[in-house]
Amino acid sequence: MARTFTGCYGYRYHRGLNVHHQYWLKHAYINNKPHTSAAGRKLYAFCGAYNFEERVKKPTRFGNLLDLVLTDIPQHVTANVHPQLADHAFIVATLTFDVPQHVAVQREFWQFNKADWKGLNSFFSATDWRTIVFDDVDTATAKVTDFISSAARRFIPVSTRTVYKSTHPWINKRCKEAVEEKRRAEGLPIYGDKLKACSEVILEEFNMYVTRTREGMKKLPRGSKRWWTMAKKLATRADKNSNIPPLKTSDKEWVMDAESKANLFLKTFTGKYSLIPAEYNEYSHVEPTVERTSNFLPIRSRHAKEVMKNLKQDSGTGPDLLAAKVLKHCFSSLAIPFAMLARLILKTEFGRQCGKFIGYCLYTKRRQFSMQLTTLVYT
Repeated sequence: MARTFTGCYGYRYHRGLNVHHQYWLKHAYINNKPHTSAAGRKLYAFCGAYNFEERVKKPTRFGNLLDLVLTDIPQHVTANVHPQLADHAFIVATLTFDVPQHVAVQREFWQFNKADWKGLNSFFSATDWRTIVFDDVDTATAKVTDFISSAARRFIPVSTRTVYKSTHPWINKRCKEAVEEKRRAEGLPIYGDKLKACSEVILEEFNMYVTRTREGMKKLPRGSKRWWTMAKKLATRADKNSNIPPLKTSDKEWVMDAESKANLFLKTFTGKYSLIPAEYNEYSHVEPTVERTSNFLPIRSRHAKEVMKNLKQDSGTGPDLLAAKVLKHCFSSLAIPFAMLARLILKTEFGRQCGKFIGYCLYTKRRQFSMQLTTLVYT
């Protein structure tokens, strides 16, 4: 393969092959019995060795799958089976490549290396948190989050930069110049040479991009968020914000954007996981008895300190845009408000519905902090 096909981005092989493999091709029969031929085993081994995938999923001749579309770029190739021509089904294989797209995104960068942590901690220590944490759980959580965010902006410099995202990050100035030279040569005798040179430049830049990405992955912790992002790019998958495919509603309508997908998930999960109507037994009703010696809930600030001290600084922010690094650096001065929040959760909501606490954890978008806070509340 490497000797025969050099300088190619990917391969697609489409041909009628008289091979049978009952486990790989599924539709493989001889005398109405599942069958695997020697040629089928060899072809299956070949595809496994060279990372080829078969894209036709339906029988193409008398219940057998004999017309194959093999490719090592399956994310770009689709194959559809149409009515027969003569004794074989008609196969339409489509090769799809996206047009390069560039998007400019405005992002905020917190300059933590220039932060005045001492001043921020002093500001939090001098705050009377009783004027903030006194409402219901949702309101108090929003107030605390907004207060911490606004205070952090006073003591930590924040800059705004324009970040450019591209579906083809290897397309650089050199590639654009090669494409422009090819376009100017249209209709001239040198067009063939310019066309070949343009393809070679783009392929060379693509290979250099793959090499740089692999080298960058070696320096990252295996399994980290950044590592997986780079791994997806290496797999020639589109660098998109969402990997969730289009969804279909119960009304047979397709949902394409991220917000509508999230709402559909919420509606589906809410509909499936609901409590059955309560049944009351009027003959064995017993009045509940509650014994409480004190209204004080034993959740102290030292417990909150331990929770925030163990946060990972490199964890991503949630919709509140509050960095875990701020909570970790200010764990001593923020221990009181978070202990008060935990007490408020138990005092006002735990007796009526535990769902409020779960909603609070989801709201903060801090998996580590939410899990640790759960321990804090229940201990």
